[in-house]
Order: sequence, then C-alpha cells, then structure tokens
Amino acid sequence: MTSPGLPAGATVTMKSFQEQETGQITLQMDGAMLVTSNIDLVSQTEMNARRNGQSANFGTEISMQITIQSN
Repeated sequence: MTSPGLPAGATVTMKSFQEQETGQITLQMDGAMLVTSNIDLVSQTEMNARRNGQSANFGTEISMQITIQSN
C-alpha cells in the first residue's frame, strides 16, 4: 500500500479485509418514490507497518447503520 503521507522507506501491508453488508429497500410500486431504506455495514481491516527494522500492527473496525424514510 502506498500513500503520499507515508514516510520514506516505510511500507504498509494489508493483512486482512472483511466487510459485511445487509439492507432492505421498500419502494412504492405506483411511482418511483422511495418509502424506506435500511442499511447495515461492518468493515474490519488488519495492517502491518514497517520502517527502519521496526514493525507495528494496527487495524480498523467501522460499523454503520443508515435508515432513510420518506413521508
């Protein structure tokens, strides 16, 4: 992985990436009107950074729930 902000000589390796999404959308069939939408998203990453013989593991976990309802 490369990034403009990464120090010279540093490398970052993606060790794992997992994502799970579920959702439901309800539409009004007599028109193009969205009635409701529910989306759940979970994303997890594990990475390793190396520079000058030193190494560090780090990761992220992001969880989002989005609900849209029109009247």
